[in-house]
Formats: sequence, C-alpha cells, structure tokens
Amino acid sequence: MDKVLLITGGIYHDFEAGRDALTAILAETGRFEVTAVDDPGALKPDTLAGFDAVLLYINQTVNAEQTKALADFVAGGKALVGVHSAICRRESPDAYLDLIGAEFTGHGPPLEFAVTIDDPDHDVTCRTPDFRIHDELYTSEFHGEPVQVLASAHWQGRRQPMVYVKPHGAGRVVGLLLGHDAQAMANRDFRRLLVHALDWAVGRDETREIGVGLIGYGPAFKMGKQHGSAANATRGLRTVAACDINPACLETARADFPGIATYDTLEKMLEDDDVNLCVIILPHHLHGPVALQCLKAGRHVALEKPFCLTVDEATAMIEAARAGNLALTVYHNRRFDGDFLTIRRAIEAGLIGEVFQVHVSMCAFREPGTWWRSSKAISGGLLYDWGAHLIDWLLHFLPGKVEGVTGFLHKRRWWHVTNEDHGLAVMRFEGGRTGLLEMSSMAADNPFRWRILGTKGAIVSRDAKDIRLTTEIDGQSGAMQLNVHDGEHVRWYYNLAEHLLRGAPLEVTPEQARRVIAILEATERSSETGAAEPVAFEDDFALKNP
Repeated sequence: MDKVLLITGGIYHDFEAGRDALTAILAETGRFEVTAVDDPGALKPDTLAGFDAVLLYINQTVNAEQTKALADFVAGGKALVGVHSAICRRESPDAYLDLIGAEFTGHGPPLEFAVTIDDPDHDVTCRTPDFRIHDELYTSEFHGEPVQVLASAHWQGRRQPMVYVKPHGAGRVVGLLLGHDAQAMANRDFRRLLVHALDWAVGRDETREIGVGLIGYGPAFKMGKQHGSAANATRGLRTVAACDINPACLETARADFPGIATYDTLEKMLEDDDVNLCVIILPHHLHGPVALQCLKAGRHVALEKPFCLTVDEATAMIEAARAGNLALTVYHNRRFDGDFLTIRRAIEAGLIGEVFQVHVSMCAFREPGTWWRSSKAISGGLLYDWGAHLIDWLLHFLPGKVEGVTGFLHKRRWWHVTNEDHGLAVMRFEGGRTGLLEMSSMAADNPFRWRILGTKGAIVSRDAKDIRLTTEIDGQSGAMQLNVHDGEHVRWYYNLAEHLLRGAPLEVTPEQARRVIAILEATERSSETGAAEPVAFEDDFALKNP
C-alpha cells in the first residue's frame, strides 16, 4: 500500500470537503493510505521520507524551502499530483511552478463543460472517454520542463490543459486541473483520473492484459463480433479465442479476428491459459450452466442478458464467483443508452420531483419469429429478453425495496410459438410507489415507451429520440422536448477492465443481475397463483442498498 501525504488548505475553495472527498476516493481503492494535513509546512525532508506520493489540493504559498524539499522528494523517484488550485502561485517561487508544471492565469464561473481525452493510450487517461463535468475551467501557462497534455477543454478559442504529466528527475508529476469542489470530485471520470494519476505517478504501470474468450459466435445480431470488437477497443482487454459448435461460425470468427484461437467445445477452450475472461453469448437456458463451468475452471465471466433463467442458477453462480474470487457480471449495456441517460439526468436534477410511478413498455403487433427466442423453454419467455433491460432501467428510477410483484402473462394469439403473447409485471415498491413493465407481440397500439410520473411533473417518450418533460416551477407548469444525451456504450467494457485490472467496483454487480431475475421469476409465479408474490433476496438486497 502506497502512503500518500495529502496537503489541503487556502482560500476560495471548500478544502475541508475536498479533503474528505479525495481521501474517500483513494481509500476505496485499497491501494493508498492517506495522511491529510492543512499546512505546507509538512513539506520537509524528514516528514516526506515516510511517503511515496504527495497530493496537493491547496491555494496558499509554498515557500522556497518547502519547494526544494518537495522537488528533491520527486527527483528521488517519488510522486507528485497537483489537483486544481495547486497551480495557483500565491507568492510561491518560480521553482514551485516549474515543479508543478503550470501556473493558473484565470477562470470563468463554474459551469458544465466538455473534457476531451487527447491521449487515450496513456495509463492516466486510458479507459476514460470524453466526458462532461460541472467545474471551474482553469486557464494556465506551462512552466519548467515540457509537459505531455493528456486531456483538455476549450476556452475562448484555445485548448486548455486539464490533465498533463511530466518527469522530474527519477520521479513523476501529474497535473489534474479539475476538481474545484466536492460536486466536481463526485464526477466518476474525475475519480478515475485521480486514481489513475496516483497509480501512474507512484510507478504502478499497467502491463497486464486480460484475454477474452467468446462463447457462442452465432449469427444472431452478430453479437460475437460486437463483444470481440468492444473488448479489443478497450485497453487491457484482448479477444484471443472463440468457441462454437458450428464450424461456419468459427470460420466467421477467424475472419473477423485474424489469429484468434477457435474451439468447438467449451472444455477445449477452458484448457487455453490465455483465456482469462469468458463472455457468454448463448441461448438463455445455457447461461447458468455454462457460466458455472467457466467459474469452476477459474475464469472471470460476463454474460449477455438475461443473467440466467432462475434465482437458483443466479445464486449458484454468485457463490461460485465468490469462492474463486472471480468477476461475474451481465451485459446491461442499455444503462448507457442515450434516452436512459437523458431521463436519468432529468430525474436526478429534480425536474419532476419525487418519482412515484414508472411505466416502461416495448410493445408491437407482430407475429413472432420461429427461432429460439420464441421458445419459452430456451428463452425463458416473452419477458426474459428485452424485459431484463427494461426492469434494470426501471429499478434505477424507483429505489428501495420491492414489496411484491403481480404478473399477468397471456397466451391468446400466436399458438405456433411457446412464448407468451403479452406480459405485464406490476411491482409495488415501499411507500406505495409503482413500477410497471409491459411487453407484447399483440398490442395493436403502443402510445409510449416511457411514462414516468413525479410529484412535480412527468416524462413521457414514444421512442428513444422523442422525450417530453412536463414540470412545475413556482406554480407555473410547462412542457419541453429534451435533447437526447449521446449514448456512452464504451463505458461497460471500460468498467469491466477497470474492475479486473485495478479493482474498481463493477458497474453491474451479480446481485443486481440476480434481482432482475428474481422479479421476472416472481412475475411468473404471480401469473400462475393470481396473487402478489415476494421477490427472492429482496430483504437482503434492500438492506445492503438503502
């Protein structure tokens, strides 16, 4: 564990809140032990000798003696990371600015702005997409040795550095000019950049690579190629193998990824030591047993949705992953769809008040195809495909315990397949809040995709690009069309790599994935019993996720 001396304090910033935020971010990694002080007087040789890195979040003077001690510390092979106001002079000598690499020249009011990643291959900025942040956009001028700019933002006709790195003797320096306040520090991309900056500055270079094996390279939606390409586009992941019982699919995999190893049985692929992560892209009924086989062979596992078909399968997978200290997750990539992100942002901003009812639907009047997704024994039923995504969405907007689920599954028209024709799940949340999931192949009219009601307004959308918000401000109500957020689908694989390589929390935990399956299973039971049914593990989940 690396020891970090965090020095905060000065003017124009809430340094106490900043100190707490920075400490919490680093503590969460388990790799840094932080000692926080509010006086640059700690910058003296005997004190610095006990640390591996100095993290500065200050707006006060660092005198010549303190500067020399810090410069010698870094030159001797140690780390320095300056956050935001650390580049303010405050009568500090030129030598301090030469060491930190830049000098503050000004800023506008706090605002939301875009940050561009200029070097996505560097350890500090890898797996961070271009992003937006509400912060103070600093302008600055470089000082001392040349720096390498890794990320920047636009300010009045010029690109301003937001992240840069430079050597100093045998040590490393990072300037992270974001982070004006606790709100900015809560931004997930700021948090990742801070951790990466400390990791890189202390010499924890990332050299490990995770080999990805694709299980199931069938033609449906070309999901094998999608997953393989997404993995290859993520630093630290590399698609090395594919497994399928169909020789034509393996031939396609070799054409898509020249040099890839191919296997016609899972047993053969699991003998390949280059495969560290198994991505399962099979018919739904195979998810549970194949995942267990991979986990018991010591492989990390990511599954296409749904997670599996039963709570018992999900629990067995979770227990096997815990026993092997292995990653287990599901591809709920739709959390990064533009319409979901847009709606989530509006709700979190309080634009419709407290949400008390969410209705999400995907309905059509269309004869089902005669393929495995229309077979209940293989797919799990009408609700188990897209319905898994829709429930995952809904749960983000209605926090708290699900007290019961009432389900209605209809078989009235399409008798050539075994899936239901129409399904409705009504979820009662604590406090009387309600969630409704509706899917159908015999709904001749579908007036909306989302209908979300809050105490101050509502959000209604007919499709992914048409989102209308009605709200109330000071007694006046009005409606507006929302600009739909760009999708951020790269983040799912970025997060998985961060988890495997740096121990970051998973975006989609297996417990979250099991909760979706538990709600689907309760819907099935309720449709048979005609009564509201409890959700398995819901008490335990609600206790851990208040």
